[in-house]
Amino acid sequence: MGYMRLNTLIILALAMFMELAAAWSDTIHMIIYAIALRDLDEDTAEALDKNLKYMNERDVHYNDWFEYACWAKDIRGVGLTMFEGWNYAAYPYFDGINPEDSDYRPHPKYNVTSAIKQALTLISNEEGPLYKSMMLRFLLHIVGDMHQPLNVITRVTPKHTSGDNSGRLFKIRGQYSDLYSLWNNAMGKITEIKRPLDKAGRATINYYANSIKEQYPREKLSQELRIKKLYVMTAHIYDKISLYAYDDIQEFTTPTEYYLASKFERCKQLIALAGYRLADFLNENLE
Repeated sequence: MGYMRLNTLIILALAMFMELAAAWSDTIHMIIYAIALRDLDEDTAEALDKNLKYMNERDVHYNDWFEYACWAKDIRGVGLTMFEGWNYAAYPYFDGINPEDSDYRPHPKYNVTSAIKQALTLISNEEGPLYKSMMLRFLLHIVGDMHQPLNVITRVTPKHTSGDNSGRLFKIRGQYSDLYSLWNNAMGKITEIKRPLDKAGRATINYYANSIKEQYPREKLSQELRIKKLYVMTAHIYDKISLYAYDDIQEFTTPTEYYLASKFERCKQLIALAGYRLADFLNENLE
């Protein structure tokens, strides 16, 4: 990929963790970050700029501010495969099978909620600027991942007794081959923007951020934003959205226009919610 030049110190720091799996597209992560930036306090924005740039001398100078939201995915380009579990918490949805008859095994304790909690602890610490810079880059990414609804569910059925790998084994026809990829790309209704970002790409990110923020302002999501416990956030997404990802669609069929349109509205709502929560996390924790 050519984005990363990690030195030995950073690699050793990252070696404490596990592999990071794919989640929202790069473009959606950048839109979430763009929404968050609009809600930052002035002091927080200055601290964010200072701390993100701390790693630049040891790492990479991104072409654009928004691309910091993609760092946690970009590091796989140098062969680091140590972050699995940091971006999801797949709770089971038992469909047509009793739990005792399944092969489902609970997700490891290190998941997206524990990763965010650890990141928030480190960014509030005045010591260790290198690690703070690193954990900020993770935070910009994994807060978005928590709001990808298929990251918090796996459908357990007689066919997939261990789970459907968050929809990756739920095969469909059309633009995407599985349910996870369909949601990962917001029903294919948000154009993927080429990186490194150019002026037009940045303008497109800002357009999406402004339009989604206008459609789903904070006031419209006030009930969700009152939730402060991380595990309750994921449980709420599971109950209110993730379960319904499997409604109105059948395996090995093409998603209907009704499904795509209605679920895209859910995607926009979650993108806005992720941006607001990211801003709140930074405003409340970044020193």
